[in-house]
Amino acid sequence: MNALVHLDSILKGDEPDLQELAESAHPGLLHASTIPRRIVAGDLVFDVLCQDVSKNGKKLLVSGVSYKLLLFLALHVNAKETVKKEAIKNWVYGSRTLASNVIASYMNRIRMELKNCESGMKISTVHGVGYRVFYNNAPH
Repeated sequence: MNALVHLDSILKGDEPDLQELAESAHPGLLHASTIPRRIVAGDLVFDVLCQDVSKNGKKLLVSGVSYKLLLFLALHVNAKETVKKEAIKNWVYGSRTLASNVIASYMNRIRMELKNCESGMKISTVHGVGYRVFYNNAPH
């Protein structure tokens, strides 16, 4: 089972196998010797169990779907590949059918919150494909 599946279980309220999650996590984000209550992605800190995210100790105003989507994007920061819309939809919504603009609408909300808190995380749209996630100081 991969880290995203484990995180999805936590977000649904299931009891995770924390050691297995730590061992299967995205390289560089978590280490097998730590319990993954917190995930640090650039200047953002995610508290996975409380489902909140903060920058410099100040909580961002994201919850529910926005939180889950932002966490998914944070796990793909500075990845060389584009995060496909279908992958986002599957992780956030599962097999539910969505209107074509739902993900774009949440992306706009997340972009505004990132801008308001002056985060270095940026999200660019790759039209017809998905999104690229990067920090100001990283090439994209």
